[in-house]
Amino acid sequence: MKTLIISTNNYFIDEIKDYFSLYNNSLLFAKNKREAFKILNKHTLDYVIVELSSLKELEIIKYINENYQLTN
Repeated sequence: MKTLIISTNNYFIDEIKDYFSLYNNSLLFAKNKREAFKILNKHTLDYVIVELSSLKELEIIKYINENYQLTN
C-alpha cells in the first residue's frame, strides 16, 4: 500500500511513520502543495493523508477530488 502524507508538522509525521511502519506500508511525504502535486502526478497512491492546519490545504483536496477517481 502506498500512502502520501502531507504535513509540515514533524511530530505528526513521526507519529504516522511509527504507526504505518507496523504494517509495511510505503510512505511518501510532502511538506507543501508543490511537493504534493509532484508526488500525486508521479505515483499511483492508495491513500492521501492531509493535515488540515489551515484552509490552504483545502486546495490540495480540491485538486485530488477533481483529478483522481476512486478505482477498485
